[in-house]
Amino acid sequence: MGNSHAKHEEKKHAKKPPQPPTAAEECAAPGSAKAPASGSRLRDAYHVESKILGEGHYGTVRRCSPRGDATKRFAVKSINKSRVHRPEMLKREVEIMKAVRHPNIIEVVEVFDEPDFLHIVTELCRGGELFDRIIAKTSSREKHFSEADAVGILAQILEAVGYCHGLEPPVVHRDLKPENFLFVTESDDAAVKIIDFGLSKYGPAGEDHMHTRVGTPYYIAPEVLKRDYTLKCDIWSVGVIAYILLCGYPPFFGDNDKEIFRRVSAGSFTFPSPEWDHISGDAKAFVSTLLDLDPEKRPTAAAALEDKWMAKHDDHHRAHVSRHASNPAVLAAVARRMERFVHMAKLKRLALNVLSRNLTGREIKDLRRVFEAIDRDRSGKISSAELHDALKPHLERDHVDAATLLRAVDISGDHEIDYNEFLAATMQRNLYQKDDNVKKVFAQLDLDGTGCITVANLVEITGSKKHAMELLDEADLDHDHKISYAEFKALMLKK
Repeated sequence: MGNSHAKHEEKKHAKKPPQPPTAAEECAAPGSAKAPASGSRLRDAYHVESKILGEGHYGTVRRCSPRGDATKRFAVKSINKSRVHRPEMLKREVEIMKAVRHPNIIEVVEVFDEPDFLHIVTELCRGGELFDRIIAKTSSREKHFSEADAVGILAQILEAVGYCHGLEPPVVHRDLKPENFLFVTESDDAAVKIIDFGLSKYGPAGEDHMHTRVGTPYYIAPEVLKRDYTLKCDIWSVGVIAYILLCGYPPFFGDNDKEIFRRVSAGSFTFPSPEWDHISGDAKAFVSTLLDLDPEKRPTAAAALEDKWMAKHDDHHRAHVSRHASNPAVLAAVARRMERFVHMAKLKRLALNVLSRNLTGREIKDLRRVFEAIDRDRSGKISSAELHDALKPHLERDHVDAATLLRAVDISGDHEIDYNEFLAATMQRNLYQKDDNVKKVFAQLDLDGTGCITVANLVEITGSKKHAMELLDEADLDHDHKISYAEFKALMLKK
């Protein structure tokens, strides 16, 4: 069975996966939306390149650099507000993107809410879309990803999805598809990240279901078409992606959306020859489990990661990560930095958490792999037990236990360490003491741009006047009930 190449339909800004010969029509993807957040203007803080990296119905994506530091590169998505018909979805998307923090989810650096545009500055991923790599594979001799390579990608996707589903309340993506994943670099083993939360929402509590029909035809779950679904709709979409990675085309296809929806609703698919002849039975079983018509029978993201097919092929990747992170010198440095973090002033800890959201992939270097290795259950968070097991010899030497570290690092108070908190506690001193980073964090804590961090600023950030006063007292050297830039810089430079 041959495959036709996907086309870019510029008029609708839409793509479709490669197709079996019976289907070659476009799939119109719903546009994304975003939400307000910040104060000053984008072009006052960043130099924005004119070249457009991507374009959709609501706006464009370009590269940008902070003014005064052209060595740092970010991406900025600029949304034309006049094109957004449901501002509440725009607001919800930005709220979710700012709330999630995971190695396989795009990092939001800053948001600029201007009269006509909303600008979202994120980390820059240079490796292109998963969609484009699938297209490239269909033109190669193999025609598709190997099982090992597919598992490497799927493991990252499932870890991010599992993290989102494990939040309180859970975040349901509702539009997982290859176009919504970017590779950090161009290398074959680059990390992959979810980039678009335009149709995402916080899932309902308890047994309640969602009822709005959203998603992209090839990847939409059958229960979403019936307008009665749970977060398991995301697992179905991952199943469709898994199928495409292994053969190069989708399991449910048609010459128009109506035909695609009919096939999706029936849930009937095959593993046709010759593409599937050399694919293992375990791989087919895995895909079939995710594409079960009954959502209750589909595994959770965590359970899917433990599938025997996933485990078999993922051993190499996990072993590589573990080898790096189990290096005694690496773990000793992590323990030493975390112990230093314990003894910092609370305001400084808060500042480092803010700064950690502005770091580029180059700056955090190998910390992502260390985080992955310590997070053995792949929940996207490090528990006290996981921290203890990873750092035990170094903690005993330094007379600090894992519980003490966790209490100091756990800014959110959920008794676990998320990726953002881990980066804050383990970044190198020369990074957070750089003058431009100190200025950037100060500006983000000075919410109203007065040139000082006030009690009101800290109350808005922490939600507690008592906590705000504690933070203020640590750095307010002249006791004028506000923190000047000079006082803040002295705090950041203090050893």
